[in-house]
Amino acid sequence: MKNTSAPVTARRPVRRVCATLAASLLAGATIVTAASASAEPEAAEPVAPGPVAVPSAPPVSAKTADGWTLALSANSETLTPAPPLHPEAPSRDFIVSALFNGTLRNASGGTSPTPTGTIEAGYQVQCIGGGMAAMMKPAIVNIEVVKEKFTGADPSVAINAYRIQADCHGQTFIRPYAILTRTTNAVDSVVAYYGISHPV
Repeated sequence: MKNTSAPVTARRPVRRVCATLAASLLAGATIVTAASASAEPEAAEPVAPGPVAVPSAPPVSAKTADGWTLALSANSETLTPAPPLHPEAPSRDFIVSALFNGTLRNASGGTSPTPTGTIEAGYQVQCIGGGMAAMMKPAIVNIEVVKEKFTGADPSVAINAYRIQADCHGQTFIRPYAILTRTTNAVDSVVAYYGISHPV
């Protein structure tokens, strides 16, 4: 309310402001002055997006000629868009992660003799173009991330924050894959896992 009983000097508002500021500081409050309020805010640094979780396909299994069962599954899959290394590059970049688990069991459910073989994991990228390219079978590119020999009944592969660059000008699809191979002196047996295809 406006005070009409007496004129207000220039000093009294200053003392009020100082008293309010002191009381606010003691109370732990934050004071925004007119100068700071009118100043332009500093540009915030871009925040990198967190991992984007995507669903995994159901596990797969196969039985070998000598009675062993090979199985593959995946979990903890993420597919996160990322800016290209060069801002003018016509590519789609992604940061991917996944855990692939294999199991090998004999006819009685055991693990003897100890199995050996290889486990491979990576991603498949498919570019879909228009015009004449749409009339032809689109090419699928396999990006092998890891392929290792193993000894044991439960091999696994973990892919963490792996960057993939897809040089596609049209629609692009990406999916994970894994291949489990059991090796013996007589024959090699293979089971393959293919994840869910995601348009990007």
